[in-house]
Amino acid sequence: VMACKKALSDKSPDMGFVPMREMVKRQNNEKKLQTVKLIVSETGQAGENLLLSFLAEDNIRVRELVVKELSGREQLDEGKLLAQLSHAIWFTRAAIVEVLGNRRSRLLLGKAEELMADPNVEVRLQLLIALSKLERGQVKDLLSRLTNDPHVRVSKEARRIISTI
Repeated sequence: VMACKKALSDKSPDMGFVPMREMVKRQNNEKKLQTVKLIVSETGQAGENLLLSFLAEDNIRVRELVVKELSGREQLDEGKLLAQLSHAIWFTRAAIVEVLGNRRSRLLLGKAEELMADPNVEVRLQLLIALSKLERGQVKDLLSRLTNDPHVRVSKEARRIISTI
């Protein structure tokens, strides 16, 4: 944990975090969560880049902590999140959509078409939740289209959200 904290203070924002990320990846789940909690306290660009890399973590508690932190950061570069969407695994895509939704990011609207066609139902469900946090007039058409989603959970949730508009 201390090595991670020192490495964060020594890193320049443009350097990669592969060695540190791999070191944390080998830790047991409790130590991993403790390490990420320390990284959360790092508010600079280096801390943000490392947190973004932890969205790909398969530990749900770590991802939830990272999503909460990134959602509340004022200076988050949302473009970095969008850049990860095209090559990320499904749970990372869902976490990115959740962060953007929590931030009420208008950038999400530009990716909505692509996300509506995502092969993973969890990503589409997260998209519904994110869209429900945005201005109703801007998302009503998107929500209407999702009522015809082939997966019953998505279409049912879309109908429920539209009924509240």
